[in-house]
Amino acid sequence: MTEENEEIQLEASKSEIPDVSGEAMDILFYCSDIDRAGYHEITRILSSSGNRADTLLLILTTAGGDPHAGYRIARALGHYYNHVNCFVHSYCKSAGTLIALGAKQLIISDTGELGPLDVQLNKPDEMFELSSGLDISTAISSLQQESLAAFRDYVTDIKIGGKVSTRLASEVATQLTRCLIEPIANQIDPMRLGEQQRAMRIALEYGTRLDNKVGNLKSHALRKLIAGYPSHGFVIDRKEASELFNNVRAPNDTELFFLNQILDRLPEKQNGAIITFYQYNSDDSETDSDDDETTIQSQTLSGAGDQDAVTDVFDSEGGE
Repeated sequence: MTEENEEIQLEASKSEIPDVSGEAMDILFYCSDIDRAGYHEITRILSSSGNRADTLLLILTTAGGDPHAGYRIARALGHYYNHVNCFVHSYCKSAGTLIALGAKQLIISDTGELGPLDVQLNKPDEMFELSSGLDISTAISSLQQESLAAFRDYVTDIKIGGKVSTRLASEVATQLTRCLIEPIANQIDPMRLGEQQRAMRIALEYGTRLDNKVGNLKSHALRKLIAGYPSHGFVIDRKEASELFNNVRAPNDTELFFLNQILDRLPEKQNGAIITFYQYNSDDSETDSDDDETTIQSQTLSGAGDQDAVTDVFDSEGGE
């Protein structure tokens, strides 16, 4: 996008904005992959914004991305705000879920969903294809189960059918099981296994550090997010999330109002990332009761690459 700044002013009725009991809040709308460019843009916006509120409402939509960038984003938000609430109204997968671990409260709409934290790795000898960090460990676990089941079946069949000693039946069953399993096990690359195990520790270590600060995860929930789901695309809706997190709820009228306001102002067709920042000030102590107009001022800032970074102010002060 260009470096040119564009100011936009919209007029909205105060009665359209639900009461938030005098609480000011900042709103960050992030719709993009999780990457370093997004992290740098967020830190640039927040470090340059003045009069930050105590609470941030993060509206997050992402298919995932770089877990290292996700961790940096979550830590940055926690640095600038005492309270971070993560509002998921659509899909928020993989590294997006990692960012959500840094929020003190999860707000998930009926259409919102999180995803597991199994780290994705590039497939060897393939372009633009990823595999889960759980693939090899799952394969090893399956091989263990199948080898035990095969051994038991062989021992039983040989012992009963051949009328031989248990020792001889066990030796024959061992050889048969080995011939069945060994060709499959030989295809597992120990270096690749080590790489995937280290990758899985990324989510564990980052998730532990984020939860140590906010404490929103229930006991053993992090390990379930990492290794407890059968697919990287598994849907974790609000009900499922309530079994993993302590503070999960549906959005209230105020949050839905702001979401709809933001979505209505986005272009119908948008290529690239959308990162927008808003500040809402509900202090109307000096507002004339006869003036029910509120001004929404928008300042478009320069972004990185295809990203649009917008700083808006929702100010309910009616003016003179």
